[in-house]
Amino acid sequence: MSYNILIDSHYAGNIYYYVHILKADKIILDIHEHYIKASGRNRCTIASPEGRLLLSIPLAKGKHQRRAMKDIMICNETDWQKKHWHSICATYRKSAYFEYYEEHIFTFYHKKYSHLVAFNHDIHSVVMRLLKSEKQWTSSDHYIKGIDNYKDCRAVRGASYLPIMPAYRQVFDDRMPFLSDLSIFDLLFNLGPLAQDYLLKIEL
Repeated sequence: MSYNILIDSHYAGNIYYYVHILKADKIILDIHEHYIKASGRNRCTIASPEGRLLLSIPLAKGKHQRRAMKDIMICNETDWQKKHWHSICATYRKSAYFEYYEEHIFTFYHKKYSHLVAFNHDIHSVVMRLLKSEKQWTSSDHYIKGIDNYKDCRAVRGASYLPIMPAYRQVFDDRMPFLSDLSIFDLLFNLGPLAQDYLLKIEL
């Protein structure tokens, strides 16, 4: 039986987000669903020496808006990209594969974007290339309440209702326990070319 999914746009989506994508036969990206605050749409979580570190993209009209994702604008009045890139470098500079992937990720933190969906889409495209996956998705042209034979994976948040994630080596595992459900960045920088195999082994 085919596995088809309906997903939302995420900022460097979490590992479970990419488990769903890599296992899917058909993917529809809903860019007409309303933005939801405190979600992966404009936030991602990486590791840090103190534990989880949340990176949040500021929005032009704040986080309390009810607009379609395609219309959500990024606020570039502060240099959030510089801060995010600094945090990523500080965390992953010593990881096994950072030097191999740095040039692919660098550009997103030094090029200005106006729309959140465009920023998310461009990062996703590079992530899929680094995962050596040719999976493609279709963007919706209207809000989709539900669709037959498609699993609704919008607002996937991970650990609360998805399987336990197998541990893998992380940058700070000599000083803290394994951190699950981080951004795909964590998996790529730590596992490199083994990242896709890891994702495909996780059961849904």
